[in-house]
Amino acid sequence: MKNLLKWTAAAMLAGAAAVYAAEDSEMKEFEQWKQMKQERQQNKEEHRQKMHEKRMKRLAKELNLTDAQKTKISGLLDESWKEIQKETQAFREKAKQIRENCDAKILAELDKDQAAKWKELKTKMRKKAREKMKERRESKKHGDKDNLEQHGENDDDLCPPPSPEDEDNDNE
Repeated sequence: MKNLLKWTAAAMLAGAAAVYAAEDSEMKEFEQWKQMKQERQQNKEEHRQKMHEKRMKRLAKELNLTDAQKTKISGLLDESWKEIQKETQAFREKAKQIRENCDAKILAELDKDQAAKWKELKTKMRKKAREKMKERRESKKHGDKDNLEQHGENDDDLCPPPSPEDEDNDNE
């Protein structure tokens, strides 16, 4: 009987240690993800600023802009960029709400086994989407021109660049 209690206590301690280690590992992984996300956001803002400067130089040269025009147009582009970011965020929030409502309605129609399978399928789809985004990011890092042009992204666009959050919505 004493051996059984000792083994039970040892198993419980081992289980608790494993749970703690998993939670610690998950926390470290989350912190790394958070740091990487912040770095990506900073890099995107730096890239956006470089693209803005490049765009302004080209416009100034091709349109022979005065200093006053450069200042005004630069401000207009920055303002339109901020407005686009604001509208994009509002759209994202609305789209997320619509998806959550749809998911709730779908789950209400499913039995327990189907609901579990539905959640599993959604997890797989999210994972696949993240992998595709990662591939796109890698293509951008390595200057894969064909892939960038396929997605309509090149340096010759005169309008503001896409929102930094377009590729970075890991919460969904």
